Amino acid sequence: MVSGTGWADPVAVNHGNLSTFGFADGHAEGHKWTAAKVIKAAEDSSRGIESFYWDGGTPTNRDWVWVYDRFRYEEWNPVPHIKQSKRLF
Repeated sequence: MVSGTGWADPVAVNHGNLSTFGFADGHAEGHKWTAAKVIKAAEDSSRGIESFYWDGGTPTNRDWVWVYDRFRYEEWNPVPHIKQSKRLF
């Protein structure tokens, strides 16, 4: 189990460590994963290796910040030192 902020459930990583996300408003965004732990969890999961929880939810993890900025509930801020985005997608 992860203590503090972290990841639950690995992302789907395709060719070139890319994923595409669809949003409720109809737009989509692609993201190239760069954090070694994110890529390893995705690869492990695709091989049937348990990788549901892992640490790495910090402002220094660019992948985590990308997901946090797009998917968190607007008023949820467990990492107050991450600048909150005001943009709407």
